[in-house]
Amino acid sequence: MKNTNVILYTAGAYGSFICWCCSYFSGLISDRSIPLTTVGTVHNSFPGVNPLFFPSQFEEYMKSDKDLPFIQLHETSVFNDSDYQKFVKENVVDVLNYLNNNFSKTIYVYPTDTSINWLINNQYFKIRPFEDYIRLGITNDPEEYLISCGAELRDIEKLKKFGVDRLRIELSQQVLADNLIKHGHTSIDGFDLWQLRELSSEYFYDSKHAQLSALATINQSDFKNICFVRLDTLRDNFVECLTTILNYFDISNTNVDDMNIIYNQWIVKQKYINADQQIDKIVNALINNIELEWETYKLTFFDEIAIQRKLLDNNIKIKCYNLNQFPTNTRNFLPLLERV
Repeated sequence: MKNTNVILYTAGAYGSFICWCCSYFSGLISDRSIPLTTVGTVHNSFPGVNPLFFPSQFEEYMKSDKDLPFIQLHETSVFNDSDYQKFVKENVVDVLNYLNNNFSKTIYVYPTDTSINWLINNQYFKIRPFEDYIRLGITNDPEEYLISCGAELRDIEKLKKFGVDRLRIELSQQVLADNLIKHGHTSIDGFDLWQLRELSSEYFYDSKHAQLSALATINQSDFKNICFVRLDTLRDNFVECLTTILNYFDISNTNVDDMNIIYNQWIVKQKYINADQQIDKIVNALINNIELEWETYKLTFFDEIAIQRKLLDNNIKIKCYNLNQFPTNTRNFLPLLERV
């Protein structure tokens, strides 16, 4: 059994930032300034960072006699499977069992129904490996590098883009032709934003939330060598969350003043951190006819997908034809709603 501290996390759930914090408080790093990128990630090189995101990298590490202080993994890093959503839904217990049996300490940072939209925004706007690899001097040809690591070509195509462009590529790979025809198109490229939102509020929303259903069935007490960390706690009680992680990894330097200084650096760059609360506030206002202005929320397209679906789950349809841009207040939105 390896003594490496494993940071397992769903993509977008701050594994690199948590690794930096662990490295800092364990003394591997002396500078308290977080190496944040312009989009608020810590996708940088620093002492202690060892991302093993591809199964080939993880397999090589397991065959070695190395015991690195920390490694970072996603759910798909342990076994080779290119269908991420299907994998997390059906095989995450296998991953947890493997790590539980082969490592003395693992934390698993995972989303809940009150942090899933924050996570989704991070995934589609902040994960930009093509930019990161070139910026860090890892390679001048990110596509060739990803292929050498064993990445699937379909995944590489998605990672070249971000935001709505990445969503279009993902849907074009996964949505059946019959579903496209139902919306009057043979290709995702032909969808206007309102049509893309409508499709995504069905298919995309379900695929992303399947992970939550799978995680809800896990009996955490079955994994004595894994500490389960809800992503929400990083947002709602940062010091307590970080203290729990450091203590679990037997890192004794848990200076609260340092934690607060680190938090203040980090939080200003987390523009999607309140997405779930804002979405629920908007949906509640629309359901109950409560006056609300939300222009300052600066909703993303993925927030709009969630709003449309949550309204539909409450038997409220949006008259969405040609509605490429959502209103930003209750007053203008209510006439577009149809209770069914």
